[in-house]
Amino acid sequence: MLAALKRYETTLQRFQKKARLRRLENVNGIPFSTNDYLALADSVHLKQAIHQSLANGVSVGAGSSRLVGGNLAIFEELEELAADFFGSERALFFNCGYMANLALFATLPQRQDHVFYDEYVHASVIDGIRKGKAEATAFKHND
Repeated sequence: MLAALKRYETTLQRFQKKARLRRLENVNGIPFSTNDYLALADSVHLKQAIHQSLANGVSVGAGSSRLVGGNLAIFEELEELAADFFGSERALFFNCGYMANLALFATLPQRQDHVFYDEYVHASVIDGIRKGKAEATAFKHND
């Protein structure tokens, strides 16, 4: 047990030395690092849209992926609206940023490609790169 605690202490010291040690702190101002940086969690418009969707029979929760559990026309309509808005041929929504990064980096870069990424990039990007076919190289943070 003491050996494990010593390893954790060493790891924490290494994070502190690299200025990567994080502590919970109260935030003042607008927290741009949260998943709600667009303040959508309190959007009246979104709440109304959710109520309307539920009233129209959209299910609550995710029983499985669209591929496994079945697709709904409303999802395709949403993707068409997004594609039109961004001026692209198609759009594809994912349930979270982690899954989007995993899918993107695992499938788009091919064997002849090389991905260069910041050493502190989100774990989802690294996981996607590892699952993909391209070679990859990390570079020092912000270098």
